[in-house]
Amino acid sequence: MSTREGDERESTLRAAQFATTRWSIVLAAGAKASPQAAEALEKLCRVYWYPLYAYVRRQGHDPHQAQDLTQAFFARLLEKEYVRRASPEEGRFRSYLLAVHYAHLNGILHRDLKPSNILIDQEDQPRITDFGLAKELTGDSDLTLSGQMLGSPHYMPPEQAAGTRHQPAATSDVYSN
Repeated sequence: MSTREGDERESTLRAAQFATTRWSIVLAAGAKASPQAAEALEKLCRVYWYPLYAYVRRQGHDPHQAQDLTQAFFARLLEKEYVRRASPEEGRFRSYLLAVHYAHLNGILHRDLKPSNILIDQEDQPRITDFGLAKELTGDSDLTLSGQMLGSPHYMPPEQAAGTRHQPAATSDVYSN
């Protein structure tokens, strides 16, 4: 693959990813009818159209079906006024779950997820912190051994609290939630 083809592919993959939710735009789009609300709604549709289309294509639909399904999604969004009911609190939780899932997909087990290890940044997005007890799900690491009782007991899954040797798994992080 040539450098140019690689750059084009990377650009397409980036365009197919969902943007971080900007709640100021979502809330403005859900406000009562006004030029600012219309502008915000147009911006949301523009930002999310291609990632939704790409998702539908990955589900096996041909380009025309994917376009129709994506347009139908936005039509229903407008018809049911879902944007008006959007909640920043629920969006934060979704972002948090996606961040934990991303860590797991990349072979990282946090092992100490708790409220004090989740910070909210200036854009109102959750950030997971304190990976001091993290463990790779694959490979051997002797920094923090499986079977050691490490972490915050109140948020610890039973198998970790018991100190028994077990294969670390994403379910341990899910338990703390």
